[in-house]
Amino acid sequence: MLFLIFTVIIFNGLVVFAPKKLSAIEIIVTTLFAMYLEAIVDIYLDLKYDLFGYFFKGVDWRSLLYLFGIYPAINLLFLNFFPF
Repeated sequence: MLFLIFTVIIFNGLVVFAPKKLSAIEIIVTTLFAMYLEAIVDIYLDLKYDLFGYFFKGVDWRSLLYLFGIYPAINLLFLNFFPF
């Protein structure tokens, strides 16, 4: 859990200080798409097929921290430093 909190802080700090090459609407749309896709995949693999869980099987609040803290930051870092 401590590693998760440090990861969220580091990635979001990188996003704040990274130069932005995207417009505001592109940031919002790509972030929402990444979060939606990750949530759908996790629901099917974790709850329906019972293949994995991040911390515990089923729904827990720590998964939301992962979903809202790390996925948007990684998405924005990837798209900001994409070559074209």
